[in-house]
Amino acid sequence: MKLSTTNRTNLPNHKVLKELCKSLATLDAILCQDWEYRYYLYNHKWSEQEEFFQMRDGEGNDMVIFFREEGAVINGFEHELYDYEEQLPNKDDLTINLPDPYIGFIFSEYVTSIGTTYCIWSNEDQQWTVGNVTDKEDGSEQQLYIFDNNPETYINWATTYYFEDEEEVMTIEKKEIIKQIYQGNTLTRDMVLVLNPELEDWDLLKEDIIEANYPHSL
Repeated sequence: MKLSTTNRTNLPNHKVLKELCKSLATLDAILCQDWEYRYYLYNHKWSEQEEFFQMRDGEGNDMVIFFREEGAVINGFEHELYDYEEQLPNKDDLTINLPDPYIGFIFSEYVTSIGTTYCIWSNEDQQWTVGNVTDKEDGSEQQLYIFDNNPETYINWATTYYFEDEEEVMTIEKKEIIKQIYQGNTLTRDMVLVLNPELEDWDLLKEDIIEANYPHSL
């Protein structure tokens, strides 16, 4: 199932997406305690009324999602698609008719410093929508695919990203725990130890899980 700005009807609604993002950030916090090398991050206290998710690949590509009670907005940047900065799409075109609650975030210094090759948001009818887009590839397909809500998608990605040089690390037991976290099951120490038996800093993990607002009994 492809997900992109032109195939956005397959994206889960913002409430389902929010819980999925928490699961992704929780899995990454377990598998990698070094914040610098994590792919997915979640902060449920970005501000009093907003929550925040980020994907970063360490190579300059980035995606951030801003969640509010009424919806969400996604900003993505794929730098490999453009040889020069002046070739980047016009952000004003990409965000035409962007709802007012998202404008401050999308045009903030933080998001502007990341860059924008695509922008997608949920409207008042909870449908995902976009501004004026071109036929040129915008990077959304490369980034949004993880939101198909299929744990196998994360399993395939994590096997390559975290265990590329090891054989048979992604065991049946690990896959089962990942599926449970995708379902939002309460995280326990036993579940963590299946995924990362060498986890060192339990206090740090607990802080990360609390920041993601994922249910746990650590």
